[in-house]
Amino acid sequence: MRTSLIFHKTGRFEVETGLTILAAAKGLGLYHAEPGEAHGSCPSCMVWILAGERNCLPMAELEARLLAAHHLRPPIRLACATQIRGPIRVQILMREETEAATLMNNPAEIFPALPGTQQPLVLMHARLHGFETLAAKSVAFDSVRLLHQFRTRYEPLLEEHGGTLCEASSASFLAMFGLRDNLGNAIASAVGAARRLSVACKELTEYVARHLDENVNVGIAIHTGVTSVGQIGSAHHRQWVVLGETRQTTERLLALTESARANILVSEPVFAVIRERFPIARAFAARMPGKEQRSNVFEVQVQSTGFLLEMTA
Repeated sequence: MRTSLIFHKTGRFEVETGLTILAAAKGLGLYHAEPGEAHGSCPSCMVWILAGERNCLPMAELEARLLAAHHLRPPIRLACATQIRGPIRVQILMREETEAATLMNNPAEIFPALPGTQQPLVLMHARLHGFETLAAKSVAFDSVRLLHQFRTRYEPLLEEHGGTLCEASSASFLAMFGLRDNLGNAIASAVGAARRLSVACKELTEYVARHLDENVNVGIAIHTGVTSVGQIGSAHHRQWVVLGETRQTTERLLALTESARANILVSEPVFAVIRERFPIARAFAARMPGKEQRSNVFEVQVQSTGFLLEMTA
């Protein structure tokens, strides 16, 4: 009995039911990585079942265990272990042809601890506003020293509060919370770290104003949502990457900290969790960069002097 197999952006084919996706691809002359000798022993032939998942043979324990080890789950499947029982549409996950040979020698070179997944996370994006102006006017020693002092303040705080540093570029950094914690705790940890960082940097910004006659201010944005997250690189050097709408919203919120003259701004989903736990200085509706509609934004008070909520237009 034959059925329909669609390879996304490649074409529709008629194949025999009972074949695995990998066997069908090979029979059609389509390239598909197959470095492992034992089927289901490596994740090199992963595919995404775009449609017809119920028409695939359910996963066996070995496949389920291997996918779980790489933080993956259906509709991601192994082509070598997935039998076709009816019409399906699949997409072969991105892979270089040269990766197959590399994978046989060192699987860790291809598949880092977290190759790519979506999950709810809390993102913190921070920046030393005004640093670029200072760097253009100051000697290199002062500029680099300032960045060093900034980093020595935020790195230990992130670690202490369970955050993971994703990116650090010049006078800004991006961190995530919630990889190994529930979302409520992650939100509280991120806000707590932000408040402590603002206090820790106060002396630094005052020093710059007094001795360098320049104004730099720390802006911190915190937002939460479903986030695309993974690692890139090799076994020798891996880097976290965070993608998607959650990141874009956090970046817009960070830009708003400068124009709103706020140290810490959080989005409405974050505020819903922390409203009874942390003092709020301001609440206002703002049009964030790149967005036409206004969003509710909340400024977290850095030092606890009582709860103050001020609504502004």
